[in-house]
Amino acid sequence: MSEYPTKTLIIDVPSYRPDGGLARPWPTDYSVHVSVAHGEVMIRADKAGLRALAVHLLALSEPDVPTYYHAHLDPGEIDDESMPLILDHND
Repeated sequence: MSEYPTKTLIIDVPSYRPDGGLARPWPTDYSVHVSVAHGEVMIRADKAGLRALAVHLLALSEPDVPTYYHAHLDPGEIDDESMPLILDHND
């Protein structure tokens, strides 16, 4: 048992579809910005953006998602001034 308190969350995670991949739902109002400076990657997001990224990562980690599958989060989908972000996994 952890010495830190925990919270149980119930969330809907998109299912992988061979004919369409993973849906990437975003809330109505969110912010996600990716930058690189001094060899460090920073992901700065508001609470809605962090939760959306968490859902995308959880969906990508599901066992039915093929290992070659990945998601490109480009400016426009995330903040316009952001660097692109690729979410990838390997097994």
